[in-house]
Amino acid sequence: MSGLEGAIQAACAIHPDRQAVTTCMRCGTFACEECLSESPTGDPLCPACVARAETSQLPWDYREEHGWIKAWFKSLGPLLLRPGVTFATARPDGDVGGSILFTIVAWFITFFPTFMIFAAFGAMLPSFLGEGNKSTVPIGAILAGSYGLMALILPIFGLVFTLIMTGLEHLVMMMFGKPRGFDTTLRGSALAMAPYILGAIPICGLYIAPFWSLVLKVFAYKALHRTTTGVAVAGALGVFALGVLLSCGLYVLMIFAVAASGGLK
Repeated sequence: MSGLEGAIQAACAIHPDRQAVTTCMRCGTFACEECLSESPTGDPLCPACVARAETSQLPWDYREEHGWIKAWFKSLGPLLLRPGVTFATARPDGDVGGSILFTIVAWFITFFPTFMIFAAFGAMLPSFLGEGNKSTVPIGAILAGSYGLMALILPIFGLVFTLIMTGLEHLVMMMFGKPRGFDTTLRGSALAMAPYILGAIPICGLYIAPFWSLVLKVFAYKALHRTTTGVAVAGALGVFALGVLLSCGLYVLMIFAVAASGGLK
């Protein structure tokens, strides 16, 4: 009897009365069709290996032990440098509170350094006399206070923006596949914001981070939702691409409107 024939006639390790259809890619256990699951890369897994794969090794999931600031920074390396492995072994179930906290920290870090520099430059501007030279306008203090306030409140607006975008991305994935719940999508969207640490590089980092984040979001959605690359790409990039097209279209319409208005004159 060949090895292949033996594998076909072998019984499932969990259901001895059922014939195994294949073996687990990780541990080699025989499994029937009911017991088999797929890894993010499409490999067959037995229930035990699925449970082990869903035990997160991400420091952020243990922030109560590490402290949330330390856990946030310790999670950056795995998320940025090994996104495929990290998301594939991360716990897929949602953690709404943790996702919201991770998002707020990311938005704060990406805005704070740049706006503090703006505030510092603004503070150096001299005051000038107001109307009638009767009052002095402290333009430096006004700019410094304004930029400082924005650095503190923009993370809240960023959180609202993230929640809206994540909701739209979840709807897109529901159109093309069968994703897990919205809390899982929010978890993937939040963890994919790890590149926002680039905001610590004033000015330029603020504009680079979102594009790197889009790439990580594809890895996150594919692994956490246990879905295909196509569905993950549609969810991560579809809403963004549509937004870019609409913005460009609106810009073109404004140009034509201005040109037409000038032509009428």
